Amino acid sequence: MKLSGYFKYWGDDVEFYSPLIHNEYWEIYASKIFNYPHPNDAYLRNDMILGGPGFYFSERFKKKFHVFRELPEWAEHIYPDYELYHSDYAMGYITKGCLRSCEWCIVPKIEGMIHKNAELEEFCKDQAKVRLLDNNILAYKDHITELKKLRDSEKRIDFNQGLDIRLITSENAKLLHEIKRWKGIRLRFAFDDLSLKKIIQYKLEILNDTGISNGTIQFYVLIGFNTIHQENLERVLILKRKGIGIFVMPFNKMDPYQKAFARWVNRHYYKYQTWEEYTSNKPLLAEV
Repeated sequence: MKLSGYFKYWGDDVEFYSPLIHNEYWEIYASKIFNYPHPNDAYLRNDMILGGPGFYFSERFKKKFHVFRELPEWAEHIYPDYELYHSDYAMGYITKGCLRSCEWCIVPKIEGMIHKNAELEEFCKDQAKVRLLDNNILAYKDHITELKKLRDSEKRIDFNQGLDIRLITSENAKLLHEIKRWKGIRLRFAFDDLSLKKIIQYKLEILNDTGISNGTIQFYVLIGFNTIHQENLERVLILKRKGIGIFVMPFNKMDPYQKAFARWVNRHYYKYQTWEEYTSNKPLLAEV
């Protein structure tokens, strides 16, 4: 959307790519988040300009194409072209980066250490809703100031990438409670490892004390990286008992067990069936 905004600012026409008129385009840009194969890879041509982690961290693409790790500076801070996707909400980063170095995450490699990226007004004008893409806004040293700005804006905020439960304090929890949220959208956190059980319990008490109920909270649960089935199951059951929303994120979406476990949780079968009941006709999965 930012590239589109930039080129439209200079009077260019922008549209989604059609391979049927490939030679009529002046420039063609393509972006990709994940590096696993996608059917659209078949449409890539050597004269395209590629960007995003899905291309940048793949040697086979870097050898054949001009690949950007991130947007050029001349496009990073331009107002996005929301008309491209007919979007009625704003989207962007107030901060970028993260202080963590989780083995499965490429955010530090792409964005570096946590730092300020933009003011809200840079990518939001009169929209009532904002989808923030910050990967760890609570890690930013002045995050209290930024949360106060969000509260005072009276915009409805979706912290789409989740918040770091380990960084919850009474002060920022109070502000999170005061910030308007999208209707039906929960505050998201991550329960990536069973070792976080005690600190999550403690931080949930802080959130509850400020008026944020478990029913308005959701946890991402990573599976398939360095955890076994019993650890996956225990994390899900802990959250279930607390009435917290759960979304399982398989590290390998092609793995049969991870696909089945994610389906059991994300389609809410876990609320009515035990894992053993769900896999009763799938003995190989039940024995994982």
